[in-house]
Amino acid sequence: MRPPTWAVLVCLLAVATSTFGVTSIGPEFLIAEPTTGAAPFERESPRIASSDNGYLVVWTDGRERNTTVRAARLSAAATVLDPLGLVLWRNPGRGVVITPTVASDGRDYLVACDHGGFPASISISRVSGEGVVSATSLDIQGSAPALAWNGRAFMLVYQSPPGAGQQAILAQRLAADATPIGSPLPIGFGSLPAVEGANDTFLAAWSAGNRINGRVLPADSPGPEREVGAAASASSIDIAWSGSEFVVVWNAQNVLNARSVAIDGLPLGSTRALVTAPLNVMHPAVAKAPSGVVITYSLRGAGPDPNGGIFSLRLSPDGSASTPVREAAAPENFGIEVAGGPSQMIAWLAYADQQMLPGGAQVLARPLAFGRPSLVSSSTPSQHEPQAAVSGASTLVSWIEPVGTEGTGTLFVVSTSTPRRYRIEEHSANQSFARLSGGDAPMILWLEEGQLRAKRLRSTGEPIDASPIVIAEEATSIAAVPVGELHFVFYTTADAVLLKRVNREGKVLDTTPIMVAATGPTPRMSNAATDGSGAVVTWSLSEPVCATCIPAISAEYAVISREGSLIAGPRRLVDRVAVTVLVVWNGSEYAIFAGGYLVLIEVPTVVGIERVRADGLLVGPRAFSYDASAWMDSLAWNGEEYITVGGNYSWNGAGILKRISRELKVTSTVVLQISDTRRTVPFVLARPGRSTLVVYEKPILDVPYLGVARIVGRSIDAASRIRAARR
Repeated sequence: MRPPTWAVLVCLLAVATSTFGVTSIGPEFLIAEPTTGAAPFERESPRIASSDNGYLVVWTDGRERNTTVRAARLSAAATVLDPLGLVLWRNPGRGVVITPTVASDGRDYLVACDHGGFPASISISRVSGEGVVSATSLDIQGSAPALAWNGRAFMLVYQSPPGAGQQAILAQRLAADATPIGSPLPIGFGSLPAVEGANDTFLAAWSAGNRINGRVLPADSPGPEREVGAAASASSIDIAWSGSEFVVVWNAQNVLNARSVAIDGLPLGSTRALVTAPLNVMHPAVAKAPSGVVITYSLRGAGPDPNGGIFSLRLSPDGSASTPVREAAAPENFGIEVAGGPSQMIAWLAYADQQMLPGGAQVLARPLAFGRPSLVSSSTPSQHEPQAAVSGASTLVSWIEPVGTEGTGTLFVVSTSTPRRYRIEEHSANQSFARLSGGDAPMILWLEEGQLRAKRLRSTGEPIDASPIVIAEEATSIAAVPVGELHFVFYTTADAVLLKRVNREGKVLDTTPIMVAATGPTPRMSNAATDGSGAVVTWSLSEPVCATCIPAISAEYAVISREGSLIAGPRRLVDRVAVTVLVVWNGSEYAIFAGGYLVLIEVPTVVGIERVRADGLLVGPRAFSYDASAWMDSLAWNGEEYITVGGNYSWNGAGILKRISRELKVTSTVVLQISDTRRTVPFVLARPGRSTLVVYEKPILDVPYLGVARIVGRSIDAASRIRAARR
């Protein structure tokens, strides 16, 4: 399945400088509406419940690298009403979220979740039919919850916390708003509790050694505990009300079993082996059908067996079973659940390696035996490598939206003058390297399968070239800068830093690349700057310190003339501590900043600064500063001062903006809350005398990694022209 084309949300935020060192923040501007695609990382344990108007699917979600519980409503026709999902719990800090369960009173839903940990605990939230989530104060010590509604109340059945001897099975009656009715009631000992409600009563069942036991739970007192059937190695139990009796289903290795139970708890007939297969029967689930019940299950062998799959069958009131229908091909690992309601609906978990879905395991749902599945666990896509460049009166912003194959994505460009995004190259751009070069004839460059490609752009961001310009057949990283009417394109190979010049017509002037530096292994380009007549380029080198050490990273630079000759360099700036090497022209000299992490003595941030004239002569002594609060990612000169932006090298993602005088003194520090979930990589671009554009990633609508632009400086005129643009 081909993933949908995703849109990006790019905002521009004006920041006016009223007094030196004081920053105020203006409004954000929407450039493009976000769309959705498969969420990254894996999902587990999908559960589904039906109301009078639709369904609610809940699952555990790994997109934030910490397990959360999310939910999404579906209409009766399987339309996903909450495409980004509803967050019910986010990594509560009491252990790993294990399994959610859900039930409906016909309009709203209750969701219970086992948080695991020691002691195990269960939390309950309410989701209204309109999608409003409200947590309850109910917090129960226990695990493996199951929920049901009987027309008057909910019933929560669960295991007691582990201790000496067997675990008790407890039952707690709840009102529609989740208020407890009475106290928890012990009903047996075992595991895998399940519950269903009907006609003002409930039937609970659980695994008790090699048996499935159960008992009814009317409003007054529980009925006697009875054996429902034999079970060897059962791993799942489910119950449904058929309209006249309860039907209990469970798996016993490669056998799917079912047995009917009367409303008074008396087992009816005998256990029926509905499916006997050479493959393992997994995840049996049962729900009410228009006549009888429908049962879903999966067959799974070792690895992706071609005979495996997700199946359904119907069990009539007379006990006859229909021929199983294969609903879907089965990936190796998944879970399924079924619900009745307006239309029979199943939800299942599909893994990317089998279902060709990008981003890991996804939750899918569809009505039984017809229609295509709906992607329930969707997300807005990640944006990577934000870049910005000046072109005349416009500022161009580019980013990459990843696709299913790791390392590739769709490359987009948008302009502040005409905020319409343009797709530059689809499903090919390397996420790690895409670069903008501004000037009167801007150009965008990217790597595709090691090949360095480019397209010329208009100031609106619209590509001029239908087909890419191939600049080099082999490259590992890129830096580019406009020098007069040319573009200096610097790139690295396995052991060298090279240069090719490209004119405004897109012609590569250098058939043989110009050697800037023959380096050690794995050079990585940082960035370049120009004074209009030449350029300075910076790069870093990984160098082994010892066989068991993390490689040290050194910083180097070189000064290049307009004709491509080497004026100065390569020179070593910082030895064995550099990760980011940045350079900017301030009108009279180049300032080269190198930031890194001194592993051997655990100094979080080391910054070295060198000042170099256009002719390559050093202006003054090197300056060094140590700062544990910020990681330098980008650098700009706004005509009066330097601006650096970086993360704080922690998972909370707060960006640090520093204003530095020409004399290299820090005059102010501003904390920008860029991301709530992880460190981002911002890009800063100054427009002398006007404003500074900082492009970075930010969580929007509870989903991280959306491209955002922020204006910092003395003017907000660039932001005031931005307006919402529809795709």
